[in-house]
This record gives sequence, structure tokens and C-alpha cells, in this order.
Amino acid sequence: MTPDVLSLTLQELKRLLAVSPELHGEARVPGPWQVKNSPTARSVRLVQWKQIPLVVKYGTEVCLAEAETTIFVSLHTTVRVPRIYGTFVESDRLGDESRARQTVTYIFEEQLLGQTLTEVWPLLTCSERKTIEYELADVFFKLSSIGPSSKRCLGPLRGSWKNAWFFPFQARFPYGEQGARTTQSFLAYFQDIAFAKRKEDGLERFDLYRRAVFSHGDLRPANIMINAGHIVGIIDWAEAGWYPYFWDSFVLECSTFAYRKLRGWDGLAQGLGAWYADEAHEFLETWVCAMEMV
Repeated sequence: MTPDVLSLTLQELKRLLAVSPELHGEARVPGPWQVKNSPTARSVRLVQWKQIPLVVKYGTEVCLAEAETTIFVSLHTTVRVPRIYGTFVESDRLGDESRARQTVTYIFEEQLLGQTLTEVWPLLTCSERKTIEYELADVFFKLSSIGPSSKRCLGPLRGSWKNAWFFPFQARFPYGEQGARTTQSFLAYFQDIAFAKRKEDGLERFDLYRRAVFSHGDLRPANIMINAGHIVGIIDWAEAGWYPYFWDSFVLECSTFAYRKLRGWDGLAQGLGAWYADEAHEFLETWVCAMEMV
């Protein structure tokens, strides 16, 4: 971390944000759903501080856990992630003075060189795509090698589930501090939302005793940075944590629908996610039904 970045104050950062561009496009979407109720829920901007390019994430739906998890991954694996330069947290009234104060978190981090896989995919050769497939498989392997504190304990680095996979449901379907902490309770939570009566065979396809796996949580083309035909980093760790063993296969299957315009991506994603394709497909059906309930 350079001394110049260390000297950046919150007031200076807010001044830069006011004149800096929003990073548009699905490369910076806050996970699998869109925050709609507040313009400051999550914003991502590119700023220049003394000729140092910084990516800044801020808003009421930005959490310090994202920065902490990014640092955690850098310390426990060789997966390339953005360096976290600093964070700020402030309590602020958003608009109406009569409203209760809300916490706004700021994370400023390194801008990785390159472009997202979404942007470069159409330009890649078959050989480069195969190289990226191998490198992405290695990323999954390295992350899954991070062992949980308990072989059955699911959850983020600290605290309860509060990421974008749970946000759509938490108001109507609260789950508590210890909710969805095992594969069985995780599956049951979403099945109870999705189906008025839980399917009797809803858990038969799943190995309820397989250990939890550390996952980026939302590793799709928009979060994979590419330069010169190689993966140079993985960004946006807000959804990371220990998930059921099939989670990466589920995210990859989701991506085949979300990125169907990327010709050839579906084959790569299905190949990478083939280990637990049955479980991924079963949970996708549950997820879709659950989303229809909110």
C-alpha cells in the first residue's frame, strides 16, 4: 500500500466520488439481484487519487465483510484479488432529516488491470478459452481447499448470511443468526419459501454430510478479470463464504442463462460444473420458485 493511498481521508474520497463515473454494466452489478429501494444502496465508482486509480464501493448495502473476505483470500490462497487500501464507515441520514440514520460503508481498493471475461469473451481464441477454463478450475480448487472451522458449518467469514442470495428473502422470511448453517438447514430454508409444502424427496439428491466448501459465491464472467488471454484476478467478494458442496456448480449453471449471449460460455460452464450437475439443477429449480414468492 502506498503512502499516498494511506493519506486519503473520507472527506477527500467523497469529493472524488462526486465527480467520478459510475462503473456501469453487469460487471459491477451487486450480485444476483438488484437493489431498488435506495440510490445509495450500492454504488461502484472509479476514482483517481494522486494518479492512483481506485475502485470505490460504497452504500448502505456495502459491508466491511467484503473487504475482510478479500484480504482473507489473499492471505490463504494464491488467487489474485484486488488489494484493499482502506475502508470508512459513517452514520448518515439519507435525504429526509426525519429518517433514522443508516450506516454507509466505503471500501477503496486496487483497480486490477485488464477487462472482465464478459467483455473479452467474443475476442478470445479457442486456445485462450481453453486456457481460461483450466485457470478457472484452478481457482475453484484453491478456494475449496480453504477448510471451514467445522466441516458442517456454512456461512460468511463472520456473522450471519447477509449477502445478495439472501437479501430478497430476509424481510419476509427471517432466518436468525444461526439460520442456514448446515447443508440440510440451508436447503430447507429455500425449499420452505419455494414450496407451500416441502417436497418429501427434496433432500434425497443431496449429500447432507459433505463438508462445506469455501466459494466466491458468485463467480461468473463479470467477476473474472482477463489480460493477455489469462485470468489476472477475481473481483467482488461480497457473496463469498462457506457454502454447500454443490454451490459453484449452481452458480455456473445460473450463468449459462444469464450469459447465454456469450456463445460458447455455456459449454465451458457446464464442463466446470459437471461434478455436481444434478444437485445444481435441483437447487436452481428451488431458487427460481423461491424468487417467484418475493
